Amino acid sequence: MSAHSTAARLWMAVEDRLIPALRLTTHERAIYYHLLRRTRLVGRRMLRISRRQMACVSGLSTYTARQYFRLLARKQCIRFVDRGAAGCLLSVFLPDEILPRLPAGILADSASSGQLASLARRSPIALDAAGQPRAWPRTDHFRNENFRARILHRDCHRCFYCRRALHLGKWTLDHVVPIVRGGLDTASNLVACCVHCNWEKSFTPAAEFLKSLARKKILTPSRLRSRLHALRSLASAP
Repeated sequence: MSAHSTAARLWMAVEDRLIPALRLTTHERAIYYHLLRRTRLVGRRMLRISRRQMACVSGLSTYTARQYFRLLARKQCIRFVDRGAAGCLLSVFLPDEILPRLPAGILADSASSGQLASLARRSPIALDAAGQPRAWPRTDHFRNENFRARILHRDCHRCFYCRRALHLGKWTLDHVVPIVRGGLDTASNLVACCVHCNWEKSFTPAAEFLKSLARKKILTPSRLRSRLHALRSLASAP
């Protein structure tokens, strides 16, 4: 298969399936296309990129660009493999690697650009006036450092799932109920989480993910019961 044909198939997969399923915004699309061009289209899986390069790629400030890269990571399009003085090492995924991880009902098996309206009726995808998928709802406090610090303190500076100690710059917030399943950016739906668990959990229900950690002997039976109790307490919080 020629390089032109491969690029065309990839472009169609992104436009017809990935964008509607993940509701990628204009900035997210531009960044994702750039990363694909620098990696998978030239036979590479990973790319190291600095904060300054993130800003140049997106045309945004350094801080805002980082937020969009983090959104792409949460939507499983990329994964932060390593962070260092030279920048972040990213692993970039193709649509066929991303889409199987989506919950049932989010993705139509075969959706073309002319089928967006039909796709919207069958799955919870809101379209704007131009017929394009709306961005996932965001709230300002999700980015607020004081808010994040309160979540980290509430969870005792440990990963909510595996209970590893969390260190500065090496933890993230995880949605107990993923946004794609209707979860919100509220304290009762956000937990402090290590990067590894955040990636592994993906769209898995939190209770099922905790049970999978127990099956892997990461959690003891008593710790599993404790975590499930904490999960129920979180769900009942105002």
